[in-house]
Amino acid sequence: MGNDHPPIACSLPARESRDQIGEWQALIDHQKTSERVDGGYAVTYHPDATSVVQDLARREAACCGFLDIVTTPTEDGIRLVMTSENPDAIPVIDLLVGALASNMKHMEPSPSRLSASSR
Repeated sequence: MGNDHPPIACSLPARESRDQIGEWQALIDHQKTSERVDGGYAVTYHPDATSVVQDLARREAACCGFLDIVTTPTEDGIRLVMTSENPDAIPVIDLLVGALASNMKHMEPSPSRLSASSR
C-alpha cells in the first residue's frame, strides 16, 4: 500500500478500550466549544474537567500512537486537539470526541457525570 501513516491500532485490551471510550463519552456535557480541524477536532472543555481531560488525553496518547493529542489550559477551561496524519483515523476520532462534539449540548456541565477517577 505504501503509505507512511502510522497504523491504526490500540494497545489496550478490548474491555479497557471500551471503558476508556466511555470516559470520553462521559465528558460530553463538559464541552464548551468544538470545531473540525485538519485531521480531527479541537474541543474546549469547562474548567472543572481539566484534570480528567489531561489524564484521559495522556492515557489515550499512550495506547493509540496513531493519534496526535495536545491539551492546552485556557482562560475558558482546557482545549484538546485530537488529530491524526492517517485519514483512516477520522472514525476513531469521531468516536472519541468528534461525534460527541457534533451532538454537543450547550449547557452547563453536569458534575455527576464527571468522574475524577485518575489511574
